[in-house]
Amino acid sequence: NELSKSIGLDFSKFLGTEVRIEIYNLNEPLPEFLKPQFGQKARGVIIKSEGRIIGAYVHKGRHSSFACSLDRKGLKEITNKDWDEWIDAYINYDNPIEIMLSKMSTEEVISTYYGALSRKDIKLSRACFTRKELCSDLSSNMDNSYLYNENFPDINLENVNNIIIVSLKELKHLAKINQPGEVEYEVKIETYFTDNLMVLKKRETTGYVILKRETARGGWRMGGIGTGP
Repeated sequence: NELSKSIGLDFSKFLGTEVRIEIYNLNEPLPEFLKPQFGQKARGVIIKSEGRIIGAYVHKGRHSSFACSLDRKGLKEITNKDWDEWIDAYINYDNPIEIMLSKMSTEEVISTYYGALSRKDIKLSRACFTRKELCSDLSSNMDNSYLYNENFPDINLENVNNIIIVSLKELKHLAKINQPGEVEYEVKIETYFTDNLMVLKKRETTGYVILKRETARGGWRMGGIGTGP
């Protein structure tokens, strides 16, 4: 909505109502601050209510949930706040899960995440990630004819019996190449699951988890899990 406000529109009062979304492929290139790749085209998103335009912005599309206003301004230029500063006003710090996670160390957040997966607690597992990472998931591998992944990236835990952390090691030598305030861990896990023949099996994998404090009050959150440092 901040992007729409930049051109004099505001659809905040339409929250909870049915609206029409129209998506157009634009000839104009994306602005450089959105870091377009491989000839990536811009998408124009128009929001309408009862035929009246109530919001509009330019969207990067597949693999990115971030965008700019029609006058090519980003969130920082419009609000004078970067993402971490802006999102702070929209977090419910009285939420029990928020309170619990805010008190945890980096290693406790990682353990909580894998423990939640073992218990098939999707809500808690999602809460272990930064809001920015969750927003990125909304467009990960998305069909570009959609506004976002309607089903959100699924986590298939149907056959998972248990996940055990075998080792957890902070990679302090990567502090020089990671973003300021980020820490990275190598996490080795064993996943016990039942295959199609109902046979219990074990899979060993190694992941690399980056964590940061998205907001001062929110504590540590995972910014992503990769297959290499």
